[in-house]
Amino acid sequence: MLCKAVAELPGGNDWIYEVRWGGQRSIVVKDGSQVRVFAENGNRLDYPEIEKTVREVCPESAVIDGEIIGLTRDGKRCEPHPDCHWKLCAFDLMHINGRNLTGEPIERRKGRLCAVTIDSELLFSPSLECEPGPLVEEARRLSLQGVTAKRKGSPYEPGECSGAWANLPLRKPPPRKRAKRPAFSLASVNPEL
Repeated sequence: MLCKAVAELPGGNDWIYEVRWGGQRSIVVKDGSQVRVFAENGNRLDYPEIEKTVREVCPESAVIDGEIIGLTRDGKRCEPHPDCHWKLCAFDLMHINGRNLTGEPIERRKGRLCAVTIDSELLFSPSLECEPGPLVEEARRLSLQGVTAKRKGSPYEPGECSGAWANLPLRKPPPRKRAKRPAFSLASVNPEL
């Protein structure tokens, strides 16, 4: 699900809020013992620490939306560096044990996600019910990437930017390494044509 970029977050009782840590938005898919991590654009990512954690703590199958963040040994956020330990900060659960949860309200999906992540190495991104102004100021003070508002009761709409999620960026995300593209392409030739 995509966030609509906004200059000001919506307020009121119809919204919950989450902070954005400045990590890499990712979808993690577990099917039996196989775990795959994907970037927003669908490219496969290599995070063995996260794959191992998800394999150990998640049920038989799950699809989790979150962001991958680097933490130092003492739990402080760090930019990509060899001393960083990669963690998945999970903020939504789309499927669990073959059950599609995308049509369920955000509150129910997050409740299920909390149950999966409790007492594990996975980080859970809690929903905050508050006025957005003080939250934005605190996130800005902590140099976080932004704050996202999510409409209560909203379903998960894969690939959609419906306005049910609104993101207020507070700083630019760090540059990402682009996947190297091959300088050649492979083709199949059928000599009978």
